[in-house]
Amino acid sequence: MLYNYKASTPGGLLQEGSIDAPNIDFAIATIQRRGLIIIYVNPVKSKINIDVTQFFEHVKLKDVVILSRQMATLFEAKVAVLNIFRLLSTETENRLLRRKLIEITDDIQSGISISTAMTKHPEVFSKFYVSL
Repeated sequence: MLYNYKASTPGGLLQEGSIDAPNIDFAIATIQRRGLIIIYVNPVKSKINIDVTQFFEHVKLKDVVILSRQMATLFEAKVAVLNIFRLLSTETENRLLRRKLIEITDDIQSGISISTAMTKHPEVFSKFYVSL
């Protein structure tokens, strides 16, 4: 189910967005794990509303190559895995890749391995890529 939320950072910056979660408790927990202070979380009314742009979204190979280089650099700098994915999810311009990285970050934070978290997104990360 999709939930809209409004939250603020510890610094006071307001953020609005939506999150896909099985229930409101999971949505709240996920938002709080991102270090945000929740103002409100509301379920999106379920009308048959199809976002046509989602059908045309994809992650270009170039974006995956750039992501891979950035990940390698951060791993070599001994940055924590969770921080790497958080940082990369805020820096990427591709909306689909950003959403996938946020989901991977949430999975890693909940204790799932990196490879398992990435395997959940075969449209972005192939089996070969994950095995590397």
